[in-house]
Amino acid sequence: GPNNPVPSNLQPLVDGGAVARGYIFTPQGRQLWIFCYNDIYTDANGASQKYIPDGYAFMGYFGARCDRYFGPAEVLPPTGAKVAWYNEIFGFNMMAAPMPPMVKGGIVNPAMFYNDAYQAEDGKKIAVRTQTAPIFATTQTDAFVTLTDLIGVNS
Repeated sequence: GPNNPVPSNLQPLVDGGAVARGYIFTPQGRQLWIFCYNDIYTDANGASQKYIPDGYAFMGYFGARCDRYFGPAEVLPPTGAKVAWYNEIFGFNMMAAPMPPMVKGGIVNPAMFYNDAYQAEDGKKIAVRTQTAPIFATTQTDAFVTLTDLIGVNS
């Protein structure tokens, strides 16, 4: 609350939608802030789902370093003929898509995108897909933990 504001280093959590619920002190005197994230998402079937199921909690050190890697595309690697067709239709190599000139730095880079396209059977349409699959791997194996079998509160 206003008498115990969230420390400035945790403000990005609040900005991202987390709700500060308070803090506890460990027996060693460390302060542990507790946040809730009350948002939901809609699954492929159109049903609302919680990000973390009832009875679970996820704890992590906000300062933990997580390196970003990119997972594999969900389609098989393109053949030479597919790469040539893509280049002929769109004018660039699907394996090295051009980046807009205003994108600077390492947040967005061409290596993170998988591009694909296919022509409809009727020859009238082309579906274009772009995918990125980041994986944030921690360098500190003890920085994150999932707690299970927790007792919930009926509200």
